[in-house]
Amino acid sequence: MLQVADLIKADRLNRLNAVVTEVATERAQRFLHRTLEVLVEGVNPRNSSQAFGRIRHNKLVYFDGNGEELRGQLVNVHIDHCNAYSLYGRMVEVVSPKAPLLASLQALASR
Repeated sequence: MLQVADLIKADRLNRLNAVVTEVATERAQRFLHRTLEVLVEGVNPRNSSQAFGRIRHNKLVYFDGNGEELRGQLVNVHIDHCNAYSLYGRMVEVVSPKAPLLASLQALASR
């Protein structure tokens, strides 16, 4: 059986990745200029002045805020910018303050 040359494999993979990124970017546009409910996961590892979380579609959302304080809370975020795999916006309001049970569970988990 013949093997496909490495250069051909790399070219095919690059073309496939370009199409996937293009489609993902187009699909992400549906969230632009909308206010979405986000479950905050914590501090953005690349920018400590930002928090990040996920929407119900499992997309990552980055926004200005204290990720440590907001962890585990639901917040509304207005989406101002998006790319293929992430959304960026500004927090509008905290939907649900951290429940005492959730805070206790997180304290136990951090031990």
